[in-house]
Amino acid sequence: MKQFRVVTPTAFLSFVRQNKCFLILTLSVAIGLLIGSICAGDWFVSSKASIPNNIYDAISMHSHQSYWAVFWHSLGSGLPFMLMVYVAGLFVLGTPIAAVVPFLYGIGSGAACGFLYVRHGLKGTAFCMLNLMPPMFANILLLVVASCDAIAFSRSLASCYICNTPAVLPRQRFKQYHIRFSVYSILFVGIALFDGLLTIVFSEVFVF
Repeated sequence: MKQFRVVTPTAFLSFVRQNKCFLILTLSVAIGLLIGSICAGDWFVSSKASIPNNIYDAISMHSHQSYWAVFWHSLGSGLPFMLMVYVAGLFVLGTPIAAVVPFLYGIGSGAACGFLYVRHGLKGTAFCMLNLMPPMFANILLLVVASCDAIAFSRSLASCYICNTPAVLPRQRFKQYHIRFSVYSILFVGIALFDGLLTIVFSEVFVF
């Protein structure tokens, strides 16, 4: 009979310490999603004209545009954040930038879902859960992992050039960093392809 291991407070604290960056960034994304959804409601209530055009475009693109239109829109809305994280990791003081990028992405994603709920009610919520959220959360997970890598690399640079640490980052470390972000970018492309596929599946169900 399989025995279940009891998680002790010590083991839990050890897990938190080992994954501190990932947990903090995930929490920041959750806060960003909440702020974005609340702000979307405020924008809509105050004035319909004040709702940002990019949010409306994101909704319309996913509701009635072609597969490749949705693909390019999805790729263009996620890949720039990945590029910002990548560049931030190459700078000694890039840690704050890499840390705030997932939060900003969360705000934009929350605003899109919040607008759908306020503008279209349950239909908008269903569209968000079935069409937007699967690729959105995949992008968020990928962006958080990439941000953790960028923060670790930036801190390594800082320890070498600011703290006068004798250790020098080997060329292999730079190569690994570039390879990781190449893989992340390829995965972003795959998520965008999946986003377009979801649009084809639900294009006849959700029309706004």
